[in-house]
Amino acid sequence: MSRFLLALVALVSARPGRRAGARAANADLEGAIRDAYVDKHQVHHGSVQVDGEAVEFLEAGPKGAAKTVLFCHGAAFSMTTWQHVGVLDALAERGMRAIALNLPGYGASSKTIGGWQGKAGFIRRVAEALDLPSTIMIVAASMGGSYALPFVQDPGPYKIAGY
Repeated sequence: MSRFLLALVALVSARPGRRAGARAANADLEGAIRDAYVDKHQVHHGSVQVDGEAVEFLEAGPKGAAKTVLFCHGAAFSMTTWQHVGVLDALAERGMRAIALNLPGYGASSKTIGGWQGKAGFIRRVAEALDLPSTIMIVAASMGGSYALPFVQDPGPYKIAGY
């Protein structure tokens, strides 16, 4: 079994009982996934200013791709989790553009969402700043859904190809 699959099995099967123990186990599991990741040099780091607030992201695949997928992480992880599990590389290899955001308060992203009309407005303004095409797919884990779902329900000028 590959190192990646072993790390993923460990992540799925772990069920720590205490809060502090859960954090330590989570850090250990994220480390195992990170250590199993083989960098294919397709993922690039970026940052964009939106209404004076910084939003950090990882990106892979061609900017003019026919399909764009936007990733929102959960509370226990960050944008790099999407890279380490290999999904950004996999989509880039299939000719798609993949973008993983660091949500507000994570990494180098600003801690607030400013005057972006809430979480739905945050995703919309980021999509505009990144010049995303009018049709996008959204993948969200856990807390990331609190940003993605309001956007999916009210996408403004965007069309949601999948959620």
